[in-house]
Amino acid sequence: MPIQKTRGGLRPAVLAAALLGTAPVAHAQAYIGIIAGQMAAQQQAAAAEAACRAGKPASERAVTTLLDRMNRVMAAYFALTPKSDDHAIWRIFSRKVTGVRWLDAADPIPPDRLGDHLAPPASAPVVTSAVVGGDAMSGRGVWSVTGPDGAPLVYALDFYSEPHGWADFASGLRITRLSVSSASPPAPGAFCHIDSAHTS
Repeated sequence: MPIQKTRGGLRPAVLAAALLGTAPVAHAQAYIGIIAGQMAAQQQAAAAEAACRAGKPASERAVTTLLDRMNRVMAAYFALTPKSDDHAIWRIFSRKVTGVRWLDAADPIPPDRLGDHLAPPASAPVVTSAVVGGDAMSGRGVWSVTGPDGAPLVYALDFYSEPHGWADFASGLRITRLSVSSASPPAPGAFCHIDSAHTS
């Protein structure tokens, strides 16, 4: 059927139909691009872990990148307050990992029930130790702060990247386990990965 024109160009109905006809194709192409990016990231992570198990650590660039992301996530965590909403909390904690938890001397609680536990510290957090996994997607670290009451507190954390986009390993870095205590835990040792299915 020939496309009808008016003095102003294509008729609105015809133009709208033409534009809508291209939308599903563009959406499908974008979706395929996202999936391809995820697959590429997973393949590179698998290769990095295989190299780790053979004795090769993550590259210096990967370590620097992930450590920077870990510090950014911790800065965002310490910026939370009892008034922070679920969106702010779940930008920091993972929704994709089973058993994500926040622990202190009492019982563990899910992140969306942190409530009064989110009182900002009295001093800037200081990282005392941090390790990047051989997969360049997971990390462990220990941060120390002065609590709101002036007592020292130590935070031990596990992080895991939920990759999306084009092989951006740390684009979705999230906390999967956070423990708070007054005693310093042992520094985390070298490891190849943190299983994305659990945080034990």
